[in-house]
Amino acid sequence: MRLHVHDWGPAAGRPLFCLHGVTSWGGRFRRLAEERLGAFHVFERVRSLVLLDPAVWVPPPVALERAELSRRDESYASVGEAVDARLAGNPLANRRLVAEELPQHLHLGDDGRWRARFARSAVVAAYGEMAKPPPLDRVAAPTLLVRGRDSEVVPDALVDIVCETLADCEVVTVPGGHIVMWDAFDETASAVLAFLEDSRP
Repeated sequence: MRLHVHDWGPAAGRPLFCLHGVTSWGGRFRRLAEERLGAFHVFERVRSLVLLDPAVWVPPPVALERAELSRRDESYASVGEAVDARLAGNPLANRRLVAEELPQHLHLGDDGRWRARFARSAVVAAYGEMAKPPPLDRVAAPTLLVRGRDSEVVPDALVDIVCETLADCEVVTVPGGHIVMWDAFDETASAVLAFLEDSRP
C-alpha cells in the first residue's frame, strides 16, 4: 500500500495533524494550510482536535445509502465532466475550489476514463464502521466540531451526544453541506484558526 502524505508550513511551526475521510484526500487541506495556517507545520499527535463535519456515527440508513452508491463504477470521459458532476451533486460548492482540487484526486484508467482515486470496496467497508458509535469517551483533547448546516452526516442528535460526552467541545455550524472546505471555506478556516489560537499552550 502506498501512503500519501502532504506537508505544508515551516518545519519549526506548531505541529498540526490533518486526517481526511475515506473518499477524500490530503490535498483538501492545502488551501487552509497555505492561506490561513502559516504559523503551523501542517501534516497528515494530538493536543487539540478539529472535526470537520466528521463521518462518525453516521445514521445507519445514510451509511447504507452511501455504501450502495459507492459500489457504482463512476467514471468520466474528461476531468471537466467529473467537475461538472461533482458540482451538480453539491450546488453550494465553490466552482473554482472544486475545479482546482478535484483533478488532483482523479486518475486515468486503462479504459481512458477518469475515476476518483480510492478503492470502492474500502469505502463500502468504511461506511459500516462509520455507523458504529465512536469512542468519544477516550477523547481528552479540546475539540472543535465544525458541521455543515445542511449536512445529513452530522445530525443535531450527534452534535448533542458529542457535546455531552466530550469534556471540552466547541461547535461551529457553517453554511452548506458535508464538504465544509468547499461550501464554506472562509467560515470554516476562521473557526479553525480561532480555535487553534485559543488552544495555544
